[in-house]
Amino acid sequence: MTAYPFDEKELIPVRQDRLFYMPPQAPGIDVFRYPCDCKTAYKQAYKDRKPIWALTGIEGSIFAPRIIPDNVARGSVVDALPPVPETEYGGYDMFGVKWEWVPQVRGSMVRPGHPLMEDANDWKQVLKFPTKEEIDSWGWEQSARDNREFLARDKAYVMVMFTGCWYERLISFMEVQNAAVALIDEEQQAAVHEILDKTTELYCYLVDKIADTYGEGVSGIQIHDDWGTQRAPFFSPETARKMLVPHMKQLTAKIHERGMAAEIHSCGCNAIMVPCYIEAGWDIWTAQSDINDTVALAEQYGGQITIMVQDDYDPAGQSEEEQYQAGCRFAQKLCRPGVPVYYNYWSPSKALTPAYRKGFYAASRKIYQDM
Repeated sequence: MTAYPFDEKELIPVRQDRLFYMPPQAPGIDVFRYPCDCKTAYKQAYKDRKPIWALTGIEGSIFAPRIIPDNVARGSVVDALPPVPETEYGGYDMFGVKWEWVPQVRGSMVRPGHPLMEDANDWKQVLKFPTKEEIDSWGWEQSARDNREFLARDKAYVMVMFTGCWYERLISFMEVQNAAVALIDEEQQAAVHEILDKTTELYCYLVDKIADTYGEGVSGIQIHDDWGTQRAPFFSPETARKMLVPHMKQLTAKIHERGMAAEIHSCGCNAIMVPCYIEAGWDIWTAQSDINDTVALAEQYGGQITIMVQDDYDPAGQSEEEQYQAGCRFAQKLCRPGVPVYYNYWSPSKALTPAYRKGFYAASRKIYQDM
């Protein structure tokens, strides 16, 4: 594996970049003179467990092509083509579930009160799964051509798959209350496993299509499956291990087989669920830093899973040198052999000033090169 000795000249910005969700008036973010491309840095951190520096999010971006029906239904298309007008968001996902776009929250939801089923045992008569032939007809070859230059940029692109294929998908079929009961109702659990067997099999097929279509342009797969509220998980770790983790393991194994990292985006105060995420084979948990003590969790589980972190440091009234040193201290606190660190740039962080980020980057580079 290539060694990358640190050079202070790396801290001289080569350009400014933007995260996809940043408003036009927000200032750009400095891109350092990295010793390798960002795809390599991401791969070495989360596939090989040999990080080169602690990432902060600017090195990557999400990819959500419009050919996957769920991305339009959920109102989240990120690809090389012109933006999809909001008036076209919503509609039917790949399972024929109708989503409604809500402009006020810039998201979509299934209108409550009309679940496809209330009992999981009815799934064979109710649910419609897309066939492999239907998936093959979505226009993959054209999408590969449309996005070739987009995915060739110096970014670690992560394919985001909204709604997921486990608890969130069950909610879209049954609504929250029925899905929650189905996980713990002994008379429905066998049917739930049958449903999740099929959704997981479908997503494994999608992972193969993604890998075959976009190749090394996609570095990771991120699945959304929210497990909790702001106070606690929706269900117990025991229920997660029994009902969800076995299916997750099947999909993360497929993602790893195809050379990509596996990210789980799971909202909620889910600290007690971290061992379940580890058992399921996830490389990264994109946790909510405002309701989880991500720093403590990263210190506890960092050798087994990367948990996106944020520093509670307040730079107000601090000099640039003090901010730089604060960034150094945070990297020194978390960076250790075989432990990738990922600063959560996706949620607003007052700590991550330009000077702080320089210190965080420089210290992580020095620590990891010595390992």
